[in-house]
Amino acid sequence: MLRVARDARIAVVGPNGAGKTTLVRTLVGDLAALEGYVQSAPTARVAFLAQAQLELTGNDTVLDAMKQTSGMTDAEARDHLARFLFRGEDVFKSVGVLSGGERSRLALARLAARHANLLVLDEPTNHLDLLAREQLETVLQAFEGALLFVSHDRYFIDKLATEIWPIEQGVLKRFEGNWSGLQRLRASGTELPMPELQGAGGTAEGGSREPRVPRTRPAAEAARAGKGAGSESSRSRDRTRDVRAGDRTRGRSGARASAVRKIGGMRALEARIEAMELQLRQLSDKVGQIAQSGNYMETRRVGEEYASLERDLRTLYDEWAKESEKIE
Repeated sequence: MLRVARDARIAVVGPNGAGKTTLVRTLVGDLAALEGYVQSAPTARVAFLAQAQLELTGNDTVLDAMKQTSGMTDAEARDHLARFLFRGEDVFKSVGVLSGGERSRLALARLAARHANLLVLDEPTNHLDLLAREQLETVLQAFEGALLFVSHDRYFIDKLATEIWPIEQGVLKRFEGNWSGLQRLRASGTELPMPELQGAGGTAEGGSREPRVPRTRPAAEAARAGKGAGSESSRSRDRTRDVRAGDRTRGRSGARASAVRKIGGMRALEARIEAMELQLRQLSDKVGQIAQSGNYMETRRVGEEYASLERDLRTLYDEWAKESEKIE
């Protein structure tokens, strides 16, 4: 049985096509469970961010959209929106012209006003620039309920997740910790010490699993067991089993070495991403400073540099996601 605690921060990860979106849509009731069932606590108020975003239509202002869902006064709605980074004239923007990041923040503001305490998100950082991602992270970190989200964004996961549900070869497991902790465990060659679901609709095991150690039968033991008729044949079979066991052990060792090499490549890629993100933050500060000086040409030049760097960073994010799927 899978449980979501009231203060959980759970990331669902796995290769494309593993069933991550199907899982979250089943949890929120968009899809019927093929086996088993979903049971909510009486006090649970589940909200799906994608559905909340679809509700944002028409030419209402941000302020009007907030008041419609909450019954707040202007002052109350503006105070509430400020917590979601809508300040000053931002509250008078039309819903129809909001960026993807702004729509996500407004949808979250409306859900919070409805007192949702389990928020489900499916790839919430897709199509968001770096600034919008950071703003979304800030808002979600302040969210007082539980989070369950699907994401390939390693940095987003590290910022928010305290538990990870990897889906691997059709099996959903659990890991307590963030993405970096999971990767360190994999790099060590250790099997994931987490409960497995025993098939669809099954129950989780009662505790962490110990790594399985292959058991081989020593030839001497086999000889003792096979004394008498057929002992030579028994020893021959044992030698064959020992050779096969050795092949399996070497195969596992090779797989672990391959995993370590892949992790090393991921770390090098992550170092490039971190360096580029730092450059982008520095450029963002520079753009603001130059804009205040009124130097239009320099503002434009730095803005173009920022856009180019952001495109390169998106490429690295995509590369990171592909490499991550290979490891999973």
